[in-house]
Amino acid sequence: MAITANITVPSKGNSVSVTQSTQSVSVSQNSPSQISIVDRQSIVGVSAASDKHFTAAINVNDWTANGSEWETTITHNLKKKPSVTVVDSFNQTQYPDVEYIDDNNVKLIVRGQFSGKAHFN
Repeated sequence: MAITANITVPSKGNSVSVTQSTQSVSVSQNSPSQISIVDRQSIVGVSAASDKHFTAAINVNDWTANGSEWETTITHNLKKKPSVTVVDSFNQTQYPDVEYIDDNNVKLIVRGQFSGKAHFN
């Protein structure tokens, strides 16, 4: 599988070099603007963009009874609807129902209350 990068050289005289293992490709104003590296290794010096994340502690007393279920609302302030991973105090992954209230708040709904952490990404 090839890793393809589209590179635009902004002005005349500038160039960009991409090196991976023993393969090296240079792109200048007069050369093609697409390169392919046919290896799954990462390209040295290229880092991924970071994403916002938040971790909230959940205490057993944070849950509110709602019929046969328990719920808690958490404010994460990430200004998006993030993925949610919940682990209990034994580091076991839990699978609550997740209700997005808005881009900054979620409600977690479970069958039994527990302590642990909620990770938002």
